[in-house]
Amino acid sequence: MLSPKTSLDEEEVSRGLRWLLWDGIASQLMACLTGGAVLTGFAVLAGASHTSIGFIAAIAPLCQILQLPAVALVEHVRRRKLLVIACSVAARPVWLAVAAIPWLTASWRVAVLIACLLVFNGLSTVASCAFNSWKRDIVPEYRMGSYFARRLMLATLVGAVVTLLAGLLLDWGKDTGLDPLKLFSPIFVAGALAGMIGVLFLSRMPEPMMPTPGESSLWQTLREPLREENFRCLVI
Repeated sequence: MLSPKTSLDEEEVSRGLRWLLWDGIASQLMACLTGGAVLTGFAVLAGASHTSIGFIAAIAPLCQILQLPAVALVEHVRRRKLLVIACSVAARPVWLAVAAIPWLTASWRVAVLIACLLVFNGLSTVASCAFNSWKRDIVPEYRMGSYFARRLMLATLVGAVVTLLAGLLLDWGKDTGLDPLKLFSPIFVAGALAGMIGVLFLSRMPEPMMPTPGESSLWQTLREPLREENFRCLVI
């Protein structure tokens, strides 16, 4: 089930695109329920300082540096689906630990939150590196624009509705006198569940075998784009 296939027929590609679409919706649900304004509001109530909130916002971009060793890992293992599933299964339940933070001693809350975010974003970066290559090989080139536009549109629409519902839940709980911090726990649990449902969808997607590696070393491959002036400008 986790092994790549030498080639995919049209039926397998169609099935893979269908599950990829559903994964996009589930992943967007998880992102909306565990990030953005929801995460910032939770951090503030948990007692995070301005510096801590700034660091929390910077964790995801900082973890992108892990893309470099992740490229080497993908090239070595050459089983992208296995890497994506393994990293996602390890990363997404971390939000259950975040959901338990309101019951911790106040002095531990922010530290545990930051530790959870480092684990989640680190593992997610490795998964993302493998997933981007996997997606590129399963979506036909002539359908890429229309397919990813539709996937993004549906995911954004669902995410916007869910974010609004989360905000209404928090306001309702505050008006009824419930502990504001504990109101975030069911939201994070729902985010973790959405993420794990997304993993289930990913497990149904077939993976085409990676192309045979060329004679160039990994570092030569990574340096190749830097020879292009426009790409260097983009990186800078």
